[in-house]
Amino acid sequence: PDARPQAMLSEMNGAVATLQKMIEVLHEAARIDADGVKPDVVSFGVDSLLEQLQPAFPDKRLRFRRSRMWVSGDPGLVFRMMFHLVSNLIQYLPTARGVVGCRRSGRWLRIDVVSNAAGSRPLGIAAEKKGGNSRAMHDLSFVIVERLAHLMAIPMEMKRCNRICDRISIYLPLVQVKMVHPVA
Repeated sequence: PDARPQAMLSEMNGAVATLQKMIEVLHEAARIDADGVKPDVVSFGVDSLLEQLQPAFPDKRLRFRRSRMWVSGDPGLVFRMMFHLVSNLIQYLPTARGVVGCRRSGRWLRIDVVSNAAGSRPLGIAAEKKGGNSRAMHDLSFVIVERLAHLMAIPMEMKRCNRICDRISIYLPLVQVKMVHPVA
């Protein structure tokens, strides 16, 4: 039997799946641009965010560094941003190892996604995978992260740490949480 028709069918299925993902991401971008997404700013613990994110990425190449800090922001939108960044790391940099963690930076908490596979741009924005579809999907997903950061008016930073490390960070304002102890 000729393997060419099977290979062509497999490629077509992959292209259709990529197009479906692109349409979903473009729809999400259009909703953000059309003011269909409004931030619901609250104080929340970063640890709860990382706790929700970690099970979505059981990959052994990824480590999560927990934090007891509290920040101000929209936890749902921050989750979406982090989900896109970590998804890109896992999906488009197949040989990379990564860390998701936090550092205090003045009045801000810097939430980092760090990769040991330095690309031509941070976190391999020019995806290692061959073919225009994977790169286009990767770049579209990153656009969502940038638009959400802009929507929430929070700083975002992309940095090459050294020759073997890239970091993308979002900054959220720290909040003081006062512990209330019940009176006996």
